[in-house]
Amino acid sequence: MLQVKISFTNQDSKNNENNGEFIYIYENSASENNYMKLRITFYLLLLQAFYQNPVYASSTLSTNHAKNENIIVIHGFGQNAKGMEFITNGLKNTGYNTCVLEYKTVGRSVDTIKKQVVKQINDCFLTFDNSYNTHFIGHSLGGLMIRSYLADHPSMLNKRKIDKVIMMGTPNNGSPISDSYREKSIFGLLGEMSLALGTDEGDLAKSLPEPFYKTGIIAGNKPWRITRKAFNEPNDGLVPVSSTKLPNMGDFIELNVDHASMRTNQLVIGHILEYLDKGKFV
Repeated sequence: MLQVKISFTNQDSKNNENNGEFIYIYENSASENNYMKLRITFYLLLLQAFYQNPVYASSTLSTNHAKNENIIVIHGFGQNAKGMEFITNGLKNTGYNTCVLEYKTVGRSVDTIKKQVVKQINDCFLTFDNSYNTHFIGHSLGGLMIRSYLADHPSMLNKRKIDKVIMMGTPNNGSPISDSYREKSIFGLLGEMSLALGTDEGDLAKSLPEPFYKTGIIAGNKPWRITRKAFNEPNDGLVPVSSTKLPNMGDFIELNVDHASMRTNQLVIGHILEYLDKGKFV
């Protein structure tokens, strides 16, 4: 029997309520252990990439009236508002009003996650001066959450003067990582959403209608060594470049960044500001 214990710690928490562990048990013969250790190591690295110190709190608003335009920022799976801080600070320093979502994803169902996002987006609108334009920026799953919200609330486009949407590393056509490990129990421990990010017709990305609003898409092409064999095309370590694209996208740019580092890359924030200002990547 091979037993692997995965412990996770919220370093931002002053207590242990958000700490815990997963235990994975695999009963096998001694001859299979080496193979399984390699496979499980792969899963652990994926888990580490997804689950980085979540901070469970409400949406947070920062205001600077130089531009008066509003931006709702949405993080990806297993992440938190703090992980979008570099981008948010760049937006604030340029004069945008920002509202950053803080929603739970690990171990949650797709419907539960959607409900959290809807509530927090609506809360953002309550804090904004809605006489000015509002834009959305989403990383990875955050982009799909934007698409889901606007598909279910199309009247908000005019009511809240929604203008531009920017997606970074969003699996708009799903990710083969989710496909490859759909049946693996340790991957399933991350929750229903991790398994819904695949490329099947019933998965989240395939269930969403094409956007009918201005969309700028940023894709990374810097792969991770640990996931390299899961792809046969350019990718950012978790999402293929081709999967980020949409038929009616407003503009597209491919950069030499990986899935995680695009959130803290100066070139990325520069292109975000370009798109917000000009409606295209320069």
